[in-house]
Amino acid sequence: SGAALLSDVIAVLTLAQGDHMASLGWHPLNAPTMDWPSGLALGPYGVIMTATFIISGVLLVLFARGLGAWLPSPVAQLGFSLAGVGMAALAFETDPTLTTKIATWHGRLHDIAYMALGAGLALGLATSAIVLARSQTALAVLSTLTLVLAVLGFTVKGLLFYGMYAMVLAWILIIGLRMRTSQP
Repeated sequence: SGAALLSDVIAVLTLAQGDHMASLGWHPLNAPTMDWPSGLALGPYGVIMTATFIISGVLLVLFARGLGAWLPSPVAQLGFSLAGVGMAALAFETDPTLTTKIATWHGRLHDIAYMALGAGLALGLATSAIVLARSQTALAVLSTLTLVLAVLGFTVKGLLFYGMYAMVLAWILIIGLRMRTSQP
């Protein structure tokens, strides 16, 4: 799945490019969101991260399409489609946070893509929670908890970002498996 691909590539590239990420100011505990994971695309294996953003974004749009067929909610489908487009557009190279250079056009597009990803996830998760509350209480609770953690992760950042990242990926995997085996 796209969630597993994204997770695996980010993990491998983070390990392979630890020195590069440290040069950007990233530290796994003290500065966990300092240009992570987007800064991975600036490193020696950056083309892999860039391609992964695009592929994962396309797969998230396809997930949204499947979700629309499984869950009767065009708004949830729209939210996850927006998130997928945002994910793919993260391929526009980010500007390092710790720089004295003026923001570039591609850095600004990257920032807009990040906002689209967050807004799309929030819309998709909120709507999914509402629709799932009618028949799948456990999935509705999971969707709500994922939404809360996503909002906190995107706004507060810090170590919460890791939790948000893991929870959103887990939600996509769980819902993807449910879409294969049952009705909502």
